Amino acid sequence: MQNKTTYLHHGWQQIAHFYQTHRPLAENILLSAAMTTLVGLVLHYEATSTYPPEWLTVLLLATFGLGVRSPAWGYAAAIAVLAWPLWTLSPYLMALFLAVTVLAHIPILDNLPWALLIAAMPLLAQGYLAALAPLAAGVLVGAQHGAIVGALAALWMKVFAGMVGLSPDLLTINERAFDANLLVERFGNANSLETLRLLVAPFAVDSTILLLHVLQIGAWALAGYLAGRMRQSILAERSPWLAVGSAVAVGGSIVWAGFYAIPIWLGLATPSVIRQTPWTTLGTLGAMFISVALYALIHNLRKPATPRRVHVRRGWTPHVAQNHSETVASPTEDDDLIMIELD
Repeated sequence: MQNKTTYLHHGWQQIAHFYQTHRPLAENILLSAAMTTLVGLVLHYEATSTYPPEWLTVLLLATFGLGVRSPAWGYAAAIAVLAWPLWTLSPYLMALFLAVTVLAHIPILDNLPWALLIAAMPLLAQGYLAALAPLAAGVLVGAQHGAIVGALAALWMKVFAGMVGLSPDLLTINERAFDANLLVERFGNANSLETLRLLVAPFAVDSTILLLHVLQIGAWALAGYLAGRMRQSILAERSPWLAVGSAVAVGGSIVWAGFYAIPIWLGLATPSVIRQTPWTTLGTLGAMFISVALYALIHNLRKPATPRRVHVRRGWTPHVAQNHSETVASPTEDDDLIMIELD
């Protein structure tokens, strides 16, 4: 057991050191893997199976490789891969997709991890993790980003739910599986005006339903904002981990209220719905835990690179590499110990 623990610790040190010394490359690999996975999942749920399996494999590998070279290249490749299936589904949906992804490419690329998280929210909601976006964004990047990511995540989940024929209530999205075939049935033969009507119709049932959507989107934004504020509060200077725990607890409570308290207050649900949908509560707790785990992971990965120890024989004069700082220890009887700090 001790050898296994030592092996795992050594493996973690190697991963952390690679990230610390090759951070741009490591982040490109992670972003490209996430982007390629998201594209693959979207095409997996696609009802028409536009690409043959061999072509799909090649396209996904190309997207990953281009993303490792440059996130912008990978982003362009992902848009190109998804454009054709959307065209076969509905030229008007493809036009809306390109309008968002191309016209807004600068802010998307500047915040690519969060854009990918927002895009993946309908899929994460299938695992009861709809609360992840505002909590993770608030804890990791602050109040303002937490509010924006939370609001956009809630809005996109509602739009997508309406597209696949589900009620845009966030609890429904988190509890019910969607059927991609309904997307084809609803939009396959719709013209431009019909497409817009299908996108807007779920939000315009009546004034109470509209208020539900506004309040739930506001709750997601507030959860991200307060999570960020508490993470950066005075408490963080005294006890950073207590601040992180408090941030996700407050944010998670607001998200939970968005699921349950708002619909109950508006008379659209009864308190019994809490007992009938326990997985949403458990999923919210899981999202809180994942947010803390992500903070711990990034906190440890972004520590300065630890120095390496290199033993050399007496009399050997080390060559000092340019742009690297070195500290030479006092010589001993057996050897000299040189501490080399690697960028």
